[in-house]
Amino acid sequence: ILIFFGGSWNLFRFVEIGLTILFWFSVPKKNIWLPILLLALANIRPTAPGTIYYQAFQHLAGYAVLVMFVLLNVKSFLRVGFIALAIFAVLSPRSYLYDRVDRNAEFTQNYGQYYVTGEVVRLLSNPNDTLFLDGYDDLIYWQAKRFSPYPYSWYTSVMHEFPLYTTARTQMFLATPPDFYYGRCDRETLISVLPDNTADQYSRFFWQTRPTCLFVRKEKLAVIPKESLDQVNRQFEYSMR
Repeated sequence: ILIFFGGSWNLFRFVEIGLTILFWFSVPKKNIWLPILLLALANIRPTAPGTIYYQAFQHLAGYAVLVMFVLLNVKSFLRVGFIALAIFAVLSPRSYLYDRVDRNAEFTQNYGQYYVTGEVVRLLSNPNDTLFLDGYDDLIYWQAKRFSPYPYSWYTSVMHEFPLYTTARTQMFLATPPDFYYGRCDRETLISVLPDNTADQYSRFFWQTRPTCLFVRKEKLAVIPKESLDQVNRQFEYSMR
């Protein structure tokens, strides 16, 4: 139902509508609950119809499952419709396959924050230093190549709603505080979600003149070579105040 409301009206949206119609007419109605259940599980985090490129990565699993069910169940009288839809998707001048996309701009807009923050941490740290991402943007771990002192694999999503994980977070700051911290914050002020008893142990990075959500422990900052700080300032315009 949602395929007909909201989102962007583009060629991919019409392809999605075509696949939905083929799905509805090809899947046996007596067993249709199973495909619908699998589609729902593949779209736990639904994406607005017509969304493409980096913003649509969460839609990939559901889209693949939809195409699979259509291919497995399409009836002979619907094959012409599927072939026509495929030709339309590939040969249409409006197809996103022919878009001239600025890949650098797309990457910067959608993944630049992960890359820059991860690189700043990596360049200012050594392999023994630790990083804690407080609730989101877990790809920064990948880019920074630094481990977390948190006892569980990560701290994200709804974990802050469970005492088991929030207590472990508090104990981590008391026993093994991370050298670098990245978390939810107000970018316009110095307010952050660092625990009150540890907030004064960290210094905040600034991008140009704006505060960021990246912090470094003052003990660690004291031993970071000035050359490294100058490098991240030149390369990413990150600095301390």
